[in-house]
Amino acid sequence: MMDNFKRKNKLNFTIVAISSILVLIISTYSHSADTIQYFDNGKINWSQGRIYAWGTAKVDNNIKPFRLAQSLAKEKSVILAKKNLIEIIKKVKLDSKVSVEDLNKSIRYVGAKINNVVKLAEKRTYLVSEETAKTTLVIQIYGKLSSFLLPHIKAEAEIENPDKLLIEKLRRRNLSNQFLSATATPIKTVKGEYSGLVIDARHLHLVPVLFPKIINERGKEIYGISKFSANDVKKGNIVVYTNDLKSALANPRIGPHPLVIRAIEGRKGSNEIVIPNRDSRKIEFENKKNNFLEEGRVAIILN
Repeated sequence: MMDNFKRKNKLNFTIVAISSILVLIISTYSHSADTIQYFDNGKINWSQGRIYAWGTAKVDNNIKPFRLAQSLAKEKSVILAKKNLIEIIKKVKLDSKVSVEDLNKSIRYVGAKINNVVKLAEKRTYLVSEETAKTTLVIQIYGKLSSFLLPHIKAEAEIENPDKLLIEKLRRRNLSNQFLSATATPIKTVKGEYSGLVIDARHLHLVPVLFPKIINERGKEIYGISKFSANDVKKGNIVVYTNDLKSALANPRIGPHPLVIRAIEGRKGSNEIVIPNRDSRKIEFENKKNNFLEEGRVAIILN
């Protein structure tokens, strides 16, 4: 009887192993252009907008019956996966300067909010062998996690620069004067409206952030937290990350005819993406026709 149970278990493990290998092969080819950050016990797929974490636990052979030992190992793997997911979430960069860990240290209830988000993660627990249990947890980056973090990032930005509104007003006035004086040489545009924006920043070697910031050479924010609403964040309408131009152009969210801009630098000590002043004017001009910035139809290509 026990021999039949073990043979049946081995067969099940073999099927699971073969299925896992096939899924791995398919996903490798399907998502080769995805922007992914890897960690010891998980990963962040920025292109999919998902955080993955896993935990593994050995079955204690001293516990009888054997099925009870396997069940306890599964429970332990769940606890470890949750712990690893929390650690990965804390490492997420919210913008060019602040991480979730930074907020957790400065704001008391952030840790409790993270724990609540982890409880809502998709869970898959299974035996990878007779003596090893594994749990994989998955959460969406944009949704409950990002929506409660956004107000704190906006507050941090205002504290960092209390004269932000005055500076922005002066910049707009300056740009308006420049635009009026440059009417003799208008910006060239192709026929038709642009469906989205693609920023090529592969050469800058930047790290993905939850709330990206695109500025021009004068430091004016073209795209960033000032453009995001809580509703946009919940829906995930902020940014698409990818590794190459082909996949960015093929993304249905960006549309069939996006405006492609090459970034010129990444600000030292931060992840701010800098674009030429001329291109920033073009983006603002074209955005008035189709509102692709407000609708989050923006892709950033990172290496």
